[in-house]
Amino acid sequence: MTNRIFKSIVAVVLSIVIFSACNNSTQTYTIKIGVILPLTGKYAVIGEGEKKGIDMAIDSLKKKFPDTKFQIVFEDFASETKNAVTAANKLISIEKVDAIITSTTAASEAVSPVADKAQKIHFVISPDVDILKKSQYNFRVYYNFNAEAKVVSPFIQSLKPNTLSFLVSRYSSLQKLVDEKLEPDFKKAGINVLNKEFVEVTDNDFKNPILKIKAGNPSVWFLAPMTNQPALYANQLKDYGITPSNDRTLVGSFTFNWAPADYITTLEGYYFATPAFQTYDNSNFFVKAFTERFNSKPSFDIAYAYDNTLILSELLIDSKKDYNSLKEAFNKLGTRHGASGKITFIGNNETEAEIVITKIVNGKQTAEF
Repeated sequence: MTNRIFKSIVAVVLSIVIFSACNNSTQTYTIKIGVILPLTGKYAVIGEGEKKGIDMAIDSLKKKFPDTKFQIVFEDFASETKNAVTAANKLISIEKVDAIITSTTAASEAVSPVADKAQKIHFVISPDVDILKKSQYNFRVYYNFNAEAKVVSPFIQSLKPNTLSFLVSRYSSLQKLVDEKLEPDFKKAGINVLNKEFVEVTDNDFKNPILKIKAGNPSVWFLAPMTNQPALYANQLKDYGITPSNDRTLVGSFTFNWAPADYITTLEGYYFATPAFQTYDNSNFFVKAFTERFNSKPSFDIAYAYDNTLILSELLIDSKKDYNSLKEAFNKLGTRHGASGKITFIGNNETEAEIVITKIVNGKQTAEF
């Protein structure tokens, strides 16, 4: 009898051990993130690059967290804002993602109320700081125009120009930079704003606004193209005789930094705002890895996509997907050096990037201010 009981006990214990071993072998922690990008349409150049950055981030995460399964569900909103809402609803209701990353300001604004209603953590790749007001679930790890204005405005004022004109692509964040930050600052400083010409982000012929501004002969031209247009701006300005000179200064927004190496000779003598991390710097670990993998250098937007994915995933793991814990951890991160350079977490779900003014001299971009 005793022997039978002993054998029964052993059998039960073995069953428990075997069950536990099998159960533990299949218990992999899973992080599932939905990503809404413009993979086609007029902003495809942004989305295609960001996808590469996100893919690289997932590779890094898999090495760092071998016991965690990472699932990324990409949705293409085809550069049409309304599609971003449909994509967000699909990711939340059907894919059951833990969090969402959305690229571009317009798409991020559209997705914000959807994420807010679903109480879904939402990382926005947008330079517009006002987007954080759209939802308490929004977090921003990206360059912003307030930071740019804080550097661009005093720099241009230091040039002591009498007159200035704007040539700007009609994109919400760029318009806010000009309308709400730079123009008021310049007028207050006594600089006469002669023109404020807005062009569509799909335009590729800027003859009329360029000639209109040229007729006034302003001391400073401030240029803010959308990311698909910097080379067009630079080449057409040159075609119409607008180059830097002793009595003309050309200053560009951060958007000129998307791929300056591709047309940098055209920008000789230009000044433009740059995140202190400069993507042509081969000493950056991310630039090295990206160049080896894709045989091209990354834009800083790609670097931000990498950082957003890495930071979001790590916080989801550490917080066990709890929103309050994640929010508290995000706002206490302090300073982090990522693929996009120095990231300062300043509270209220917000970050700031380090901005400098650079100048193109002999085909090289150097810090000036």
